Amino acid sequence: EPIIRQGLEQMIDWDKLGLTLTASCSNAIAALDSMMDDMPDILLTDIRLPGMSGLDLVGRAVALHPMLQTVILSGYDTFQYAQQAVKYGVIEYLLKPCSQQELESALQRACQALDRQNQQVLYLYGERRKRVKALVDRFRTLQKDADDAPLLEKQVHELVKTVEDPSLLQETLISLVTESMSSGQAEW
Repeated sequence: EPIIRQGLEQMIDWDKLGLTLTASCSNAIAALDSMMDDMPDILLTDIRLPGMSGLDLVGRAVALHPMLQTVILSGYDTFQYAQQAVKYGVIEYLLKPCSQQELESALQRACQALDRQNQQVLYLYGERRKRVKALVDRFRTLQKDADDAPLLEKQVHELVKTVEDPSLLQETLISLVTESMSSGQAEW
């Protein structure tokens, strides 16, 4: 509804929340199209929208951006809608009418959820980098300690079998090749 949408745009103190309103769309298809150009971190939507339901929009948007946080603002107090919203990971399901404070609090919780997700991603990335470095170091140690090629090949084969994630091996090999190229060595 244009009046409600415009009211929300003006009512919410986006700067105070540290947010930027990237788009305000009149229907779900326009919203999805807008997300293809500039994917937001938070989606605020209604349940009933022209083009497709807000829940369908959420499902498609989350498929594009799994870390997307969603707040639903709806006039429908239906268990089925709330259940489907939970399935899509909606962070907040607010009933109309709601106060500015309720909506801003929901958006703040969405921001906090984003911060937690980002911290977890950074932690996991850091852990992955440590594992790759440990593998690189083990390969380097094998290379230094091996006197003959068959023994080195056997030891490398045994090491490779211990790695549970093939993508770690790929990153490790890229690191080894990159290091060799940057140091002018062609040992591997």
